[in-house]
Amino acid sequence: MRSNYLMQFVSNKIFPQKTHKPKPGKERFKAPILIPFSLAIIVLLAMFIFGILWLQQWHTIEEVNSQLYSTDQVFKKELIENAELLDGLADFIERDKELQNAWLAKDRELLQHHAKPLLEELRSKHKITHFYFHDVESTCFLRVHKPERYGDSIKRFTMEQAVREQVSSSGIELGQLGTFTLRVVHPWYINGELAGYIELGEEIEHIKTELKEALGGEFFFIVNKSYLERSGWEAGMKMLGRTADWDQLDNFVVIDSTVPELPLEASDYLRDLSECSKAEHFSTSLVISSDKRSYRAGFIPLMDAGGRDVGDIIVLKDTTAAKAFLKMLSVCLITISAIVAILLFVLFFFYIGRIERKQLEINNRLKTEVEKHEQTEENLRKSMEDLEHEITERKLAKDELQKKMEELEQFNKLAVGRELRMIELKKEVNTLLSETGRDEKYENTFDEMQDESLIRKAD
Repeated sequence: MRSNYLMQFVSNKIFPQKTHKPKPGKERFKAPILIPFSLAIIVLLAMFIFGILWLQQWHTIEEVNSQLYSTDQVFKKELIENAELLDGLADFIERDKELQNAWLAKDRELLQHHAKPLLEELRSKHKITHFYFHDVESTCFLRVHKPERYGDSIKRFTMEQAVREQVSSSGIELGQLGTFTLRVVHPWYINGELAGYIELGEEIEHIKTELKEALGGEFFFIVNKSYLERSGWEAGMKMLGRTADWDQLDNFVVIDSTVPELPLEASDYLRDLSECSKAEHFSTSLVISSDKRSYRAGFIPLMDAGGRDVGDIIVLKDTTAAKAFLKMLSVCLITISAIVAILLFVLFFFYIGRIERKQLEINNRLKTEVEKHEQTEENLRKSMEDLEHEITERKLAKDELQKKMEELEQFNKLAVGRELRMIELKKEVNTLLSETGRDEKYENTFDEMQDESLIRKAD
């Protein structure tokens, strides 16, 4: 029994119970690595290209926003500087003694006689187009630029503010002809008393030229139709030699521009402007194509002297060069990215292929070693089975020998007992014969007694 346990223990130690183990083979990992790697490279390069293009696009939009801000600031600055110039000129005119005397005499012809040369000089040097004299009741006494018109009450914002506050008032105002005029109304004091008001004005169309020269781009000035009368506006445009198309837009008219036609995209947008809030409107950036040129358009509110939003300045930023650069950049980035992707793919293809070949060699060697090990294990298992069989046979032989030894011992015990009994009987016979005076029948009794002693000791 102990030998069986010993054999089972040895067998388990040498040959543990088999479990399923994957055998090394020709496992290829080039495709499982290269496919995700290639996809990752493509995604990363696409994100890189998209990021660069987005940054360039964002930079273009920022340039447009910067130009909008610059346009607004330059436009306001021009108005302020021109208004200060007009106010300074009005202050100079206020001190002219000939004009003062003609005014105090209420002599319109004399006032026109002295003021007309002055207006011509101001027009040639400072682009002054309007020259007025108003009385303290805001009634026009003389239009130097149109002497035939006088006696009408002036209801403009600049006039009302100057009368109300008794200080110089300035701002752009929309005239009956649909044109913007920068006006300055200056209180006129003679001998310390308010005698009336001097008004100077200039058309602001020259500002668009200055804006174009300073900032580049194109500009459109549009006005809401609700502040105009069609007949007056069309007459004014005809007088100025400009094309007048009242029906071009639903709610606006173009009063001035640096290019002949308003782009179609801007026209379509302005037609649907009623559906857009002011905040959305002034943050809108339109993409416009015109005459093989590309533009980004933005809007600046056009406020008059009364603080009314009477229209917009449409600013067109020429993005043709930026768009061409963006296109070229896109082609370059895509080309470079494709080359980089191909080089990386080829590099990793050969590198991983080399690793794969080495791995296959290692797997093949390992497979050979595993096969040798399995063969050795099988041989050892057969040897153990033979040894176990031989041990079993020896155990059976030992058991058979043990059985025979036990039978022999039993037989020996029986034979020894018989011999002892025979010796005892012989002794009894010899004793009885001695008591009857006869000779003993059995000899060697002493030797047999020694044998009996030895047999008893052995037993």
